[in-house]
Amino acid sequence: MYNNIFIHIYDWFEKRRILLYFLLILIIGASGFYASQIKLQENISSFFDDGDKNDSNILENFRLKDRILVMVSGSEPDEIVETASSFSDSIQPLISKGLVNAVITGVNQEIINNSSDFIYKYLPIFLEENDYIRIENDLADSCIEKSLNRYYTLLTSPSGFALSDILHKDPLNLGTHMLKKFERFSVDFDYEIYDDYIFNKDMTTLYMYLEPTKSMTNTGENEELVRELEKKCNQLSNDQIKVECIGGPIVAVGNARQIKNDTVLTLSLAFIIILPLLYLSFRNKLSLLFIILPPIFGAILALAIISVTKSSISAIAIGAGAVVLGISLSYSIHIISHNNHIKNPRDIIRDLAYPLTVGCFTTIGAFIALMFTDSSLLQDMGLFASLTLIGTTVFSLVFLPHFLRFNNNNKTSKLLRGIEKYNGYAFEKNRYIIIGVAVATIICLFHYNKVEFDSDMSSINFESPSIKEAEKKATSILGNSKQQIYIVTSGNDHKEVIKAYTQLHELYESLKNEDCIDKYTDIKDFIIDDEVQKARISKWSQFWSKRANESMIKVIKAGESFGFNETAFDELKKTLSQHYEVCDYNMHDCGKSILDDWIYTSSSSLTLISKISIQQKNKDKVYKEISNIENTTIIDFAKQYTAINPNIKVEVVDSTQRPDLLQKYDISDSESAIVVQSPERSKTISAYDLSSYNYTTGETTDLTEEKVTNAIIETTSADKPKAYFLTGHGEMVDNMALAKQYLQNDVIDVADLDLLTTEFPEDCDVLVIATPTEDFTDLEADKIINYINNGGNILWLSNAKTTELANVQKVLDMYGVSVGNGIVRETDSDRMLPGTQNFILPSLSTHKVTEDISDGYIILFNATRLEFKSDEELENLGVTAEPIIQSSEASYYRTDQSITDTSAQEGEETGSFPIGEELTKTLGEDKESKLIIFADNLFVSDSQITMRASTGTQSINAINFRSNSDVLLNTVPYLADRDPAVTIRKKTEYVTYTATQKEDLIIRSIIFILPLVIIIIGIVIWQIRRRKR
Repeated sequence: MYNNIFIHIYDWFEKRRILLYFLLILIIGASGFYASQIKLQENISSFFDDGDKNDSNILENFRLKDRILVMVSGSEPDEIVETASSFSDSIQPLISKGLVNAVITGVNQEIINNSSDFIYKYLPIFLEENDYIRIENDLADSCIEKSLNRYYTLLTSPSGFALSDILHKDPLNLGTHMLKKFERFSVDFDYEIYDDYIFNKDMTTLYMYLEPTKSMTNTGENEELVRELEKKCNQLSNDQIKVECIGGPIVAVGNARQIKNDTVLTLSLAFIIILPLLYLSFRNKLSLLFIILPPIFGAILALAIISVTKSSISAIAIGAGAVVLGISLSYSIHIISHNNHIKNPRDIIRDLAYPLTVGCFTTIGAFIALMFTDSSLLQDMGLFASLTLIGTTVFSLVFLPHFLRFNNNNKTSKLLRGIEKYNGYAFEKNRYIIIGVAVATIICLFHYNKVEFDSDMSSINFESPSIKEAEKKATSILGNSKQQIYIVTSGNDHKEVIKAYTQLHELYESLKNEDCIDKYTDIKDFIIDDEVQKARISKWSQFWSKRANESMIKVIKAGESFGFNETAFDELKKTLSQHYEVCDYNMHDCGKSILDDWIYTSSSSLTLISKISIQQKNKDKVYKEISNIENTTIIDFAKQYTAINPNIKVEVVDSTQRPDLLQKYDISDSESAIVVQSPERSKTISAYDLSSYNYTTGETTDLTEEKVTNAIIETTSADKPKAYFLTGHGEMVDNMALAKQYLQNDVIDVADLDLLTTEFPEDCDVLVIATPTEDFTDLEADKIINYINNGGNILWLSNAKTTELANVQKVLDMYGVSVGNGIVRETDSDRMLPGTQNFILPSLSTHKVTEDISDGYIILFNATRLEFKSDEELENLGVTAEPIIQSSEASYYRTDQSITDTSAQEGEETGSFPIGEELTKTLGEDKESKLIIFADNLFVSDSQITMRASTGTQSINAINFRSNSDVLLNTVPYLADRDPAVTIRKKTEYVTYTATQKEDLIIRSIIFILPLVIIIIGIVIWQIRRRKR
């Protein structure tokens, strides 16, 4: 039956060859197009059971698995801290790009405060019967006096700054027992706090962690993050300091890279091995082409169908294509080999159609079985292999016979004759072979069951030597992360979720008593069932209805002896008398707290996390016990490290115990402060300087990281560089308050300079000239020129020239530069803000000033162009120019601003215009002067710029647009001969997202381009031979 069907198809197309060729080209073209659209997935987790969508979402949103541990190691703690500060600063561009959410380097007071707010907002629900017995005892007069004495002592100590909110709410210790329970989430190893950083006990390794924005499963999007981290670790590491990163995203990206490399390698080796072997067998290029065409056709057709039906496929499944390639090649080899003996295509089809189709069905059946597994990887592999074999069979029996007429090879190579002879040998009649097989089978029966399956899926992970080294170091200090198992309890019925979570807690207690688990961490004490909450709130109301007034009288009276007035206990009174609500865990609004890593909520579902430490030998028993509890999922990240949480333990020096420190650092008894100490100097940061309040928006900004980091730099660096802002000529110095503030935060001293009244200061490292609107006097010009001739450096900001200023230009002539009198306008929509041709996003040259700033990530406002003297004149001046910023090739230069047309007019220049330039003037063998000039004065100013945004209009200081301030903060240190990449900077930034696809391009080239090239070459050879005939 099969024979007749394919013979009829052959006969029908034999009379309509043009239609056959057209159909083949159409299928190949359409398949190639759709196959090129397919997305290659690299996630190693595709090996695992997909489970239901809820479990998948849990894994995707499980934040703990995504953290990246950063380890900075060395011998000197101060050097380690400085390197950690530099690393933290270098991460800021990654935060701007949306690759990282946060860098956690030390104690986060906001999280601690939010956690305590959560406790006191719902205080009654956390109190059990034994707590009321304790409270009843604490309400005795003597106990109240003792509690207030403690309250007074803590409030007046240095730690009172951090604890004041809690002390005011709860001087009687009603809820402090719950705060104590937060300690269970602390780190699991001995550590020290030094300069607000986490160190190991011997002070040789500092720890901090990153919170990526993307899940570790998003390896494609995390590729850029990991690549940048590797670069930064290499840059900061040296003989004394080593910076290393380890975590789920890094291991996952490493696996993805290896998958891509292995895919390229296996496909390449398959072609390298198979093609020469086939050529040596058939000794005919056309035969070789006809053999490889069917599997190529089948693979492209398979990818096209998958692209249309499901849009993506695992890259690992493509890598397994080497196996499918070997199977599918056998179909066309049978036909070409048969053609060496039988020339009639109809006879070939008659002989081979049945065995090929039956063989195809049986092989496909084996691969289709993979589609019924729960692993998406195996499903992809089964689907890809099955479709490839179907396509190969169809091509071999429908299209290939029509090309056999061009295959006139009658030669048979020795290799092929040897293979045919070997295949023709009657192995079944050789009794020695039969006896040998029987003996081998019997031996195997006794030994096959000794083969063990490796159930540890981490064995398939690829780890580079650097990852293994970092893993070994982390494991030696933090413990073996393989023992850290997370249990997820999730569901839409909150009551059932909390019930299951309570059962898990009881199970953990039992397993711990049996030594089946080493320890466990959960938030059972903080998660209370609604009915229990209501009962406890009722108990609270009943308890205090009879005692609140009497207790407040006792407290106020006892407080008088400590100097407290009646209003001092208003917060306590509010705590006792306020109306409490049941805590809805989906709606609680206390901000980011310690519990955030252990509870996840959505519109309807509740997810609770717990963690156990377990030995490998006990896993089977423990997993079996846990699986008996409903709504639970076990997440065993074999290569995931428990992130350090530094928010619990706060080490404070009590001034009452160390009064010598108050005198040493000039701190008053009532003041809280951070002291940064280096061998050479120290800096004291008042607690009041650790935050800033915006009276317009009502927002408070935490400046702890910025202040402490820059204090470290200030105390460990040599003398700070100094920048002077020239005044007295209408400069926009008053419009650069933020610029000065940012520079001071960047550990650069700034001051104004009036050259009419003072001599040129000897400590001037950089002179900032910001758009003078009045001319310099001859004396001032001479002072500036003398500063230049002595090797001084200048930052010059200018707008379009409106009038001639002779002495100003005299100074600029020292460098052979002037500014234009027009405005650069942009026509490329990708290089300007919508509807504003004069608000441009310029191109950036490779320069120290633009280092780590993305191209198009600076916004200029009404920029003009720079104009230079001829190359010969510059050479005579000893000046060399290096571009920094320029407009795109699609821009034009307009001097008449009354023209409203948005396109270049006749006579207006078009092209790329220089806007930022470094001009270096050689003054002698070892002396030079640098001028960096920007033909835009607004982009680093305080000027309020109103922009259209998705939410309406938005106003922001020009310097805070995108990376504008980074230009200033890179330029001044660069001119002062100081590395700008050593500080923490805070400012408003816009976010863009980028991704690279180089590896995908390589894989696609092998999968698509190489086969298409082979097909095209085959068609050309076929046409040439057809014409010769």
